Amino acid sequence: MEIVVYPDPVLRKQCRALTEEEIKTGVIDGKPIKELVAEMTRLMREAPGHGVGLAAPQIGIPIRLFIVDIALSSPNAIPLVFINPEISDPHGEEEQVEGCLSLPGVHLKVKRAQTVKVKARNIEGIEFDFEAKGGMARCVQHENDHCFGTMIIQKASLIANIPVRRALQKLEDSWARRQARLAKKKTDATINIENSKH
Repeated sequence: MEIVVYPDPVLRKQCRALTEEEIKTGVIDGKPIKELVAEMTRLMREAPGHGVGLAAPQIGIPIRLFIVDIALSSPNAIPLVFINPEISDPHGEEEQVEGCLSLPGVHLKVKRAQTVKVKARNIEGIEFDFEAKGGMARCVQHENDHCFGTMIIQKASLIANIPVRRALQKLEDSWARRQARLAKKKTDATINIENSKH
């Protein structure tokens, strides 16, 4: 498992909510939610720039689940887990620079609400709600956007931002090369299988 990088199409997908059965059993597509969260936590903390949040679509799983650890606490601490989050009642507005683990090297000024109300389920499936403020509010909004296929590049003007446009072009080129390598491997494997049949 790895962090998915722009322009992978999964990052633009509307994510599905977890079903009541998945929340009750703690299993998604045969994988325990706790294992998924542990892997997301590891990837977030090991990423260059040490992320403070990570959404499931950023690891290629289009479900409404994300983790947040704005305190950058000890490696053994468990981040907050948000399952099927709902964000409402935004107040105030503030513009700050944000980065994104799926957009390495890209930093943009993004306007966000200063406070929001959040309702979600935790890793045990228990519903919780609170008012998020400051950095927590910003992080929750950022990660929740991922669950709806929205990235920071869609929330900021890139018209005059040549360095960011160059960084995005590099990411697009790198992704295209990777896809070409994967397609070649798949073709080579198919040829090898066909040859072994003769």
